[in-house]
Amino acid sequence: MALDNKSFADFVDHDDAFHRVFFETSGQELSWKVLSCMCGHYHRLRLLSIRIAGIGEEKIKQHRDLLAMVKAGDLENVRALLHRHLHKFEDESKLLREEFPGYFAEEEEDYVPDQDFGGFPVS
Repeated sequence: MALDNKSFADFVDHDDAFHRVFFETSGQELSWKVLSCMCGHYHRLRLLSIRIAGIGEEKIKQHRDLLAMVKAGDLENVRALLHRHLHKFEDESKLLREEFPGYFAEEEEDYVPDQDFGGFPVS
């Protein structure tokens, strides 16, 4: 419903709740807390990504498939789906840069700083 209503922040909150259940049921509450505190940029990118048609719907489909596989005890396919689900952002990053170019700095491949961390010139 959050996705249908374009309540993107609510959608991400529900997505987080889904993932948190897996951490909690596997006894990894501390891991969840650490991840939650350290993923501010990732959270912002997730908010952007679900605005692209099909991405939010695919997340929901993957969650439903994951639950069905867990209930069926199909651990091999659970692992494969989790890998795709947790690494999908690599593919989505290209779409995000195309759809929202103003949100991203241009990459400077040959960037060489002219000062070190103390503000002194690099020799």
